[in-house]
Amino acid sequence: MEYRITFATPLPAGPNYVLSFFWGDGPASFTQVTLTPGSATYTITRPHNYPANSDCEYQVQMFIAVNSAGACGVTRQTQLVTTWRTDAFNGGNVQLISPVTGNATHLVCRGDDVNVIFDDQSVFNCNAAYPANYPPNAPINNPNLQVRWQQIVYNTPNAAPRIPNVRVGTGPGVLMPPAAGSNYQDPRGVSFYNPPPVILNDPRRRDALVITAPGGFTAGFPQVGDEFEITVRYWNFCNPYANDFDLTPVNGDLINGDNPPVERTALIRIIDAPNPPATTNLTLCETASDASFNLTATGVGAGALTYTWYRDAALTQVLQGPNADNTFNPVTEGPAPRITKAVTGSQTFTRYVTVTQGSNNCTSDASAITIRIDDTNTPGSIAHPLGGTPRTICSGTDPAPFTSPGNGTGGGPGGTITYQWQQSPTGGGAGFVAASGVNNAATYDPPALTARTFYRRRIQSGQCADVFSNEFEFLIDTPVLGGTIGSNQTICETPGDPANLTNVASPTGGSNSGTYNFQWEESTTSAAGPFNTIGGATSNTYNPPAGVATTTFYRRRVNSGVCSADGPDANTDPDNIAYSNVITVTVDQDVVAGSIGNPQTICSGQDPGILTEVTAPSGGNGSTYAFLWQESATGGGAGFAAASGANTGRNGGIRSGEEQR
Repeated sequence: MEYRITFATPLPAGPNYVLSFFWGDGPASFTQVTLTPGSATYTITRPHNYPANSDCEYQVQMFIAVNSAGACGVTRQTQLVTTWRTDAFNGGNVQLISPVTGNATHLVCRGDDVNVIFDDQSVFNCNAAYPANYPPNAPINNPNLQVRWQQIVYNTPNAAPRIPNVRVGTGPGVLMPPAAGSNYQDPRGVSFYNPPPVILNDPRRRDALVITAPGGFTAGFPQVGDEFEITVRYWNFCNPYANDFDLTPVNGDLINGDNPPVERTALIRIIDAPNPPATTNLTLCETASDASFNLTATGVGAGALTYTWYRDAALTQVLQGPNADNTFNPVTEGPAPRITKAVTGSQTFTRYVTVTQGSNNCTSDASAITIRIDDTNTPGSIAHPLGGTPRTICSGTDPAPFTSPGNGTGGGPGGTITYQWQQSPTGGGAGFVAASGVNNAATYDPPALTARTFYRRRIQSGQCADVFSNEFEFLIDTPVLGGTIGSNQTICETPGDPANLTNVASPTGGSNSGTYNFQWEESTTSAAGPFNTIGGATSNTYNPPAGVATTTFYRRRVNSGVCSADGPDANTDPDNIAYSNVITVTVDQDVVAGSIGNPQTICSGQDPGILTEVTAPSGGNGSTYAFLWQESATGGGAGFAAASGANTGRNGGIRSGEEQR
């Protein structure tokens, strides 16, 4: 500091005059110089070193004191000293700021794409808003408005794992090497803010280029803790990039310039995002209740969790959220179009949900939820070549295969149908089990049947209820057995009226309904026939009318059921016809006594001769006769009694005076 003092007259030898310098950088920061008497003009030069961490400016005060008793006020003068520094000091703040976080660290949730342009929000040293220290808090008088140089370097070294596949710049950009530390210089070069003034919030501050990287949750995508660093560098009047104040450093180092810059870094850091929420896919029938379509997502993360539901995989069509509700019903909630339960065939819909954790506002990858809705099944119909149901067959008959006039439809994926034929002894929807044999086709070949059986076909497809075809019933008949009638009898031709022919044992087998049709037959030839139908004789018993004059053979014919194969009476008649045993009604003819001879007249007491058979008896059974000789004293058909003596022979004796017969 040089200070020139001129007095009107030379200073006298006394009193003692002293020039004082108060430098303004501290209470004890002053210098005193004694003025030698005898001169009117003094030029005083005194050096002062301000501290390295000096302020932007200082006010230096200079005055003359007399005998050190006090200042001579009229001699006080002030001088402003400007002390600029690099932009790291005195209000300077070199910085690249994330437009999202508002600081030098740009946070990206794992799974999200990186896409950021850091703002250069640097504040320059000793700017116009920086407060002076004298007078206190007033703006400084001489702000540093001189030129600045700016440079941005990408992928500068740092210790953290590096974000992969980073590109710098628009379009495809420049792909950064896999490792940090490549120090990719901004292709726009060093920016020179010239001419002055360089003001506070100068519009010439240059933002970084766009920095991008694809996000994802699988290997090869950025992981939690990965970083990418960029560095902004500034030079100013105190540390010029080029000592000749242009864009060509004197030392030729175009990267680092002639003087060290002020450097500050900014980071892109990958932070944790929650895992996709746990969900459960739905597979339902179109007849399911609306409430059955409720979807639930369960997320895990730090802080309060919020859920967002989407219609599309690109997550552009929000259906609900973000909010704390982790349930959503795509049938009843959200904007149109909603899912309609009524479908044709099986249809699959997909909805998506993410969870966001409150601790860092990171959002998970989306969970996809599939909602499959199946159409109702239709049963189709079954039929049989024998005709409509019920059909009666003979026990042991193997029916022809069923046919399928209508195969039915399946509501599951692709309309795929699973068939199962079922059988039941009772029908009516009860007692059905899987049918024997191959039972999983549209048609079915039943086995030989010996019992009443119902058949139906089940159709199974997707999530809708199984449906069943019409039922078809087979009724089973067995070969009929004729039963037994009774009993043999012998009658006389007069009046020729046999006793009632009874049902000793009823028929068995035949129709499953227990219905029997009777027809009585007779033969006068033999028990082997031929037999003739007796008109009107259709009950299980028979009472022949009077007038049967000859031996007659009777049997009962029974007709029942449909069996046609030969049974117990093989090769004689269809098995739905059977005959009872044969009953013989033997008819004896009226007895004709014949005639006797040898009438004679004898004396009393005389022994008559033998009475002889003139004509043999006839009738009866034609072979066996029982004889009894009788006698009467009067004759004429009266007074007869058993003859005395041997009276049962074919010929007989006689006593005198008697008639015999």
